Amino acid sequence: MSLDTTHTLWMGCKKVIHTTDELESYERTGLYIAEPKYDGIFGAIQAQGKLPPKVFSRTAKQKDILFPPIQKSGTIIVGELAFGTQEGTGLAQKLGHAFINAFDILQFHGRDVTTKSFFIRRSYLIEFMLNLWATNNELKEWYQLAPQWRHHFIRHFNAEHEGLVLKLKASGPYISGPNSRTKEWVKAKKMMTVDMIIMDYTPSSAVTFIGTAACETVTCGAYNQDGDLVPLVKVGGMEHALKIDIGQHFENYKGRVVELNCFKVFKSGSLRHPSLLRFRDDKMPKECCIRDIMELVD
Repeated sequence: MSLDTTHTLWMGCKKVIHTTDELESYERTGLYIAEPKYDGIFGAIQAQGKLPPKVFSRTAKQKDILFPPIQKSGTIIVGELAFGTQEGTGLAQKLGHAFINAFDILQFHGRDVTTKSFFIRRSYLIEFMLNLWATNNELKEWYQLAPQWRHHFIRHFNAEHEGLVLKLKASGPYISGPNSRTKEWVKAKKMMTVDMIIMDYTPSSAVTFIGTAACETVTCGAYNQDGDLVPLVKVGGMEHALKIDIGQHFENYKGRVVELNCFKVFKSGSLRHPSLLRFRDDKMPKECCIRDIMELVD
């Protein structure tokens, strides 16, 4: 098996849930295990013997990320690289180098194992990681094994930054390629809401809006302790009609309070993956304070 291709290596989830009630219902079935949903980017690492391993993206493009050699070649592990996102990059900087949280294996000692069940692949992954750590204990900092939990899903969900990935214990082969989302895995993502004020907008340069005034993103912010309105985040992902209306009649939107969905609040006041949920015309702009937003920082 070779990763020097252009097909998709990533295997994802078809279903996403957001509530603890849904999470609890999956745990009650007894059919699923839970893993952390990491904040990073997908990566595949191909052992090259005494040479540094090759690192590939989800689309099988080689990445310029240096990892220490894995002495035994013929193995390909996949996981989340602490690289490319604010949270992941921060963790890597704290440690002093990149690392991977491995959660699956595609090739084991020269054998393609993608057709094996998830349970068998997991046993191969554990065996590989234990043998790797035995050769050099310091490699644990570079090559980490994603934990799995069979119970207390809600507790683990609350403890993780991003949420969980639920995997059917009886999951089948590893699926990659054009249809790489599986019904056997479920993503449990955290969401929270933040109220901010629309301050400005960025005009869209998209081909679909040529000749039409429209917005790409709106800049939202809140008041600091000195009473100054401070920009904190740019929000996109709005409906087509709303983008046009904001671009053509921004005076109707500037200064209005909006409720934003997000998955994390950073210490800077910025948000991870923000989206516009609704307008809060029932709330006064002066009620949007940075000190309140900071209470959501974990």
